Amino acid sequence: MLIRDLGEHGLIARIRARVPADPDWVRLGIGDDAAVLEPPRGELDVITTDSLVEDVHFKRAWSSMTDVGRTALAVNVSDLAAMGATPRAATLSLALPPSLPVSDLDKFLDGFLGLAAEVRVPLVGGNLTSSPGPLVIDVTLVGAVRRRRFLTRRGGRPGHLLYVTGALGRAAAEVARMLDGAAV
Repeated sequence: MLIRDLGEHGLIARIRARVPADPDWVRLGIGDDAAVLEPPRGELDVITTDSLVEDVHFKRAWSSMTDVGRTALAVNVSDLAAMGATPRAATLSLALPPSLPVSDLDKFLDGFLGLAAEVRVPLVGGNLTSSPGPLVIDVTLVGAVRRRRFLTRRGGRPGHLLYVTGALGRAAAEVARMLDGAAV
C-alpha cells in the first residue's frame, strides 16, 4: 500500500491510532487547527524546530526509516537539552511523496514514537502534505525550563565542563565512507 492509497484523513487516523493518550496538561491535541497546552507554573517555554530533507540530511538507501524517525525527534531533544529544558510536546509535519510505501511511514513512526515514549514527550499535532519528492520532515518541540535556569551558547565560561556524546567525527566519517561506495 502506498501513501496515495490512504489520503490525508486516512494518514491522520493511522498516526492518531499510534499516539498514546495526551497528558492532562494537553488541553487539545491531534485533530484540530492547533494544539493547546497548559504551561507549567513558574517555567518558561523553549521552542526548537528542525527539518530533515531526504537526500540532503539522510538517504533511505543508507538509513532505516526507524532510524530516520528517531533522528528527526532526537535532534530537537538535543537542542532542548543544550538549553537546559525538558521536552513537553512535539509537532510533526511531513511532506510525503505519494509513492512512499505506507510501511515506510509505519517504520518512521516506530522510531519517532519510540523515542517520544522514552523522553516522555507527547505528539500533539502537526501537518501532512504531499510532495513530488523528496520526503521532508519537520519537527517542532516545545520544552520548559525554570526561570533563570536556561542555558545559552554564550553562557559558557573558562572552567565550565563541556560534555560530548558519541565519537567526534564519526558521522562525517561514515558519510564519507558511504559516498566512496564502500557501504552503499
